[in-house]
Formats: sequence, structure tokens, C-alpha cells
Amino acid sequence: MRNLTIAPVLASLAVLTFCSQAFAQTQDDLFNGDILHEIRLYIAPEDYVTFKETNFTCQTQELEALAGAVISPLPRVICHFPVEFHWKFNGIDITLPQAAIESHGKGSRSNFKPSFKIDFSRYESRNNFLGLRYLILRADTQDPSLMHERVAMTFFRKLGIPAPREVHTRLYINDQYAGLYTIVEAVDPIFTQQNLGESSGYLYAYEWIMPWSFADLGPDPSKYSPLPFKPENNLIYPVVEPIIEMVRTINRAPDAQFSSVVSQYVDLKAFFKEIAAENFVAEQDGIIGGYLLNNFFLYRFGGTLRSIFLPWDKSNSFWQIDWPIFHNFSSNLLAWRSLSRRT
Repeated sequence: MRNLTIAPVLASLAVLTFCSQAFAQTQDDLFNGDILHEIRLYIAPEDYVTFKETNFTCQTQELEALAGAVISPLPRVICHFPVEFHWKFNGIDITLPQAAIESHGKGSRSNFKPSFKIDFSRYESRNNFLGLRYLILRADTQDPSLMHERVAMTFFRKLGIPAPREVHTRLYINDQYAGLYTIVEAVDPIFTQQNLGESSGYLYAYEWIMPWSFADLGPDPSKYSPLPFKPENNLIYPVVEPIIEMVRTINRAPDAQFSSVVSQYVDLKAFFKEIAAENFVAEQDGIIGGYLLNNFFLYRFGGTLRSIFLPWDKSNSFWQIDWPIFHNFSSNLLAWRSLSRRT
């Protein structure tokens, strides 16, 4: 195991070395889908044992904290662990010695083949990898083909839908082959800046806690955030009121003015493009999937009330060959009310 307790001077030299190595590489190189990439992680063996032991506990711990539940009196477990990150590209070993990993996923979470969130800036806020602060290494445990997620997201991007870039990689942990993984671009302010032209707005990850499809939950902000709309930026002042107004308007807007009124809060053209694309690829667990709203980010543009839906986690795409193109439209209040006014 490489020594992860690096003296400050050596750490600085290592970071400088990384910067010089990575200077010629770009995000386009990392997300080059024409090659099979190789990533190696080095982690203290005892940390990796703990990582697997606390995998599901960390998920419960995070959800309890977000929900404001009474926290167990037992000591909270550590969910982030230091790693040394290596990306092999064109014979060059691009190294970031100070990164962190945490487990990733909900229903797909696994100890046999865990998914990882790689945090490049947890221990040093200025650190990044090719301009990225995070990456997801998805194990695709719910997709035996290991292709559904990547194909669906590639299709979305071809349609002009802002979707994460994805490619495949061989993953080695402490030089032991861990399997074929999907590198997934993180949806964060860097993503919104690159895909939407700004990052000054409000970004929320939708966390499924119950079947819900825009029913009015009342005026209490805690019914909307931090669950199910988990703030990804502006953590101190997440400003939930526009989401409450959006949901109230979806429920109460007069039929004759529904589209024009709701368009103040939702980019309806982008919304319908996304749900149409989801049904085209038979997405079973998306915005209008079998569990109602799930697997998306909501981004509200800076200085406005208007939001756009961003796709996430399409491993349940291509669920069945005869998936109806209007599947579950009637179960989604926003989709149904918008369509019912069209003549």
C-alpha cells in the first residue's frame, strides 16, 4: 500500500507533478468513448475493509441526517476514505495523490461490487481532476449488460438533453482487478456551467423517499427539502420557496392558462423532450417510471423561477421491448395536465 500520510512538502510536489502530467489531457480525453479506460485506486487495506463494512450504514446515516430523524446514540461511522487515484491514458499514468472515496448508490448499493464517488477536492479544496471535482464509478449491478446506462445517456445527449458523459473503464483496487465500471460525469455546478452556461442557480438532487408525482404537499418547506429535493449547492440558503410555488401552480393553475402559467417555473419543452426520451428507451425508474418521480436533478436558473430537469441513473433503461410511448404520462400531474389541454 502506498503511504497515504504524505508530508506537506511531498504532497505539494506530488500535486505539481500531477498538474504537469495532466496538462495535455482534457475532459474529452477522459470521456473518449472509443477506448476502454483504466483507473487504479490505492487505499489502505484496513480502510477498504471498513468501507465495505459501513457501506449500508453510511446510506442510512445520510438519509437520517437529511430527514432530521433522531440519530442513533451509537458513534457515527466514517464514510470517506483517502485514496490515491491513477488514470492510465496513452501510456501515461495521470496521478492525483489526495482524493477520497465514498460509497455511491441506493437500490444498487453492493458490497460485492460497490459503486464509488471519487471526490478530488475533499482534502484540498483547490484540487480537481481535469477541471472536475467529482466522478462516479458506477458498478452497474442492476444491469447485466453494463451498457444500458451509457447508451441511454449518449442518446439523450444526441437529442440535446444535458446529460452526463459516460465511458467504460477497467478498475483496479490495490492492483486487484475489481471489474468493468462506468465512469459517470457528476452533475454539479461545473456540469451546469458547461451544459447550461451558468452555475449561479440552485441545484437539487431528487432523493426518492415515497411515491410522489407533484401532489401539493402544502406550504411547509421541510416537506420539500432537504428531502426529496436535496440541495447540491447553496447549502446554507437552499431557497425552497420556488419549488413550493411550482408544485402549487401545477396543482392549481386554471386549465386554460396552465401551460403559460407553469412555464414560469418549468421549461416545458425540455421536460417533455426528457420524458419522451425516457419512454423511448423504456426507462423503468425515471421521471415517469414505475416508482413515479425518481432519478433526476432539478436546476433553477439564477435570478429566475424557471427550472429544468436533468437526467440521472438510467441503468433501468431498455426495460422491455414493447414499452408504450405514453407510459405513465397519466400518473405525472405535470405531464398529464399539460397534455390534457392540447387539442
